[in-house]
Amino acid sequence: MKKNILHISTGRNGGAAKSAFLLHNELLNLNLNSNILIADKVDPKDRYAYSIQNSLPKKYLLLMLKKAEFQLSKLHKPAGGSLFSPGLFSTRITCHPAFKSADIIHLHWINQGMMNISQIQKTGKKIIWTLRDMWPLTGGCHYSLNCSRFTSSCYNCPQLQKTIGVDVANILHNRKSKAFSKNNIHWIAVSTWMKQMAKSSRLCKNKKVTVIHNGINCNDFYPVDKQLARKALKLPLNAKIVLIGAQNTYETYKGFSLFHDCLAYVRKDCHFVQFGSFNNSTSKFKNFAYTHLGYLKNISDLRNAYCAADVFVLPSVQEAFGKTVIEAMACGTPVVAFNKNGPRDIIDHMSNGYLSTAFLPKEFAHGINWLLNAKNYASISKNAAKKVKNNFHIHHIAKKYIDYYKNI
Repeated sequence: MKKNILHISTGRNGGAAKSAFLLHNELLNLNLNSNILIADKVDPKDRYAYSIQNSLPKKYLLLMLKKAEFQLSKLHKPAGGSLFSPGLFSTRITCHPAFKSADIIHLHWINQGMMNISQIQKTGKKIIWTLRDMWPLTGGCHYSLNCSRFTSSCYNCPQLQKTIGVDVANILHNRKSKAFSKNNIHWIAVSTWMKQMAKSSRLCKNKKVTVIHNGINCNDFYPVDKQLARKALKLPLNAKIVLIGAQNTYETYKGFSLFHDCLAYVRKDCHFVQFGSFNNSTSKFKNFAYTHLGYLKNISDLRNAYCAADVFVLPSVQEAFGKTVIEAMACGTPVVAFNKNGPRDIIDHMSNGYLSTAFLPKEFAHGINWLLNAKNYASISKNAAKKVKNNFHIHHIAKKYIDYYKNI
């Protein structure tokens, strides 16, 4: 395949950015002409990666654009720590040599000054957009939570606590509608649930949406002896360990408040281990043994955390896919999640994990207890690792994208 693919992703460290890089690198391994353009500084180890801040003036321009996006959002005060992205500002990304030479532009997460809505309708290129959250479908929020206004017209956004005399969500939603109607974007959803959200939205209800899941490198995530993993992280060797973690636990959609409610029903001998942001969690676990690992930057540490746990929990009320779910399962650790969104494509109920009725804390706790007490735990663990290796290895996912590229 001789087409030049350019992936566009704001950063390199968030979940969406890591998925974009992982796909890009596997496409290179499969001899595809793949490039990636980001806003962050490029690591010397990155292959065919470029940054839009390739000069000092552009670096400061990008910083100013990020601040402008942040300040505009701040004027409206997003509620509950929710992320709201206006998508109004951008550098002249379409002038970058990598952009000009690309046959296909593959968008991932493009906020914080990376690319604005008006640029999308002026690219003159074939565009693929992987829906890694709901932002492309809404007037600015990344997850709609209990709001369904994105299905018709976003207005008076409930995630914004105040306005400045302008209904910014309505303006942004209309801008997207105009931009998308003039450009034949090829839409990819990372889960069946994400496809359902797209097809119910005003912006994509008449568009074709194809499901291609996220993937992981199974050479990074695989079962390790539980005792060795616990020793590496200085965790108790004989405890029942329940692991929970996310990059931003304060985000409402991550469901941590629901998870804290379920603690009243979980067996009391559990040792809870958390990675990621702290969010004053210690007080919530006051009746349990608790360890906070902080941010785990090394894959080996993250792998050990998954392998050290008996159960991993993902209490998200909305989740486009659930990459941590497949990371944990690849390590042989079964997962409890709500039977409502992305993880439904991954977890087979009571075979390799547990899908709890949404959104009942007592039922979620029952799932944790059931896995901890399961007599066939070893079989469940093997099923979890097998499911990921057979379905979500990045090699399989990259091949699906190659087939998709060929047909557009």
